[in-house]
Amino acid sequence: MIRRIHCRDCDAKTRPQHPNDVALGWKRRRVAIRTKKPAEHGITIIDGLNTAHTPLPSIVCDACNTPIKDGDEAFALTEWQDSREGEPLNWEQDYSQ
Repeated sequence: MIRRIHCRDCDAKTRPQHPNDVALGWKRRRVAIRTKKPAEHGITIIDGLNTAHTPLPSIVCDACNTPIKDGDEAFALTEWQDSREGEPLNWEQDYSQ
């Protein structure tokens, strides 16, 4: 499963799924959201025995790395291969108002 959040500009540049991906059973769900940063929002990097957690001040576009302010319109994209897993549970509400 792949989950991404795109700003409006990057969403406009998102290409349709490639026919080969569709033939292999890949599905895509696209949901328009008004962003809201979760209370616990950050990244954890694990490098061997070292772990570092860094809080993030905002949601960031997964395509261009531009911060997306709370309340801005964005798009949550989910992709999955139907033969391996069913449609993933909704996660979009965790990042929206």
